[in-house]
Amino acid sequence: MADLFAEVAIIGTALDKGLHYSVPGCFAAKVRPGSRVSVELGKRKATGVVLRVGDSLPDLHATITIRQILDTIDELPAHPIFSNCASGYRAITFIPPARCSIL
Repeated sequence: MADLFAEVAIIGTALDKGLHYSVPGCFAAKVRPGSRVSVELGKRKATGVVLRVGDSLPDLHATITIRQILDTIDELPAHPIFSNCASGYRAITFIPPARCSIL
């Protein structure tokens, strides 16, 4: 099985980009865009939403250490719209209220 990596948006931080984590083999079937995961951020645990999953990393600085995802919180996307959009977390910035009709 090839190595998998996930780009994760950390919830509750001011980071304007996703961070990259390796996906342990036992979570490979569970980690997908929109699912929430537990990760290490500095010396603490944090919750994040998976933006992308792939078998390669972008070019990163040589001093960056890729940590593993610690656990999955849920297997399903945090929001159903998320799973249908390839553009990542920006897809969930506008969700119309239930009372609105979309033509």
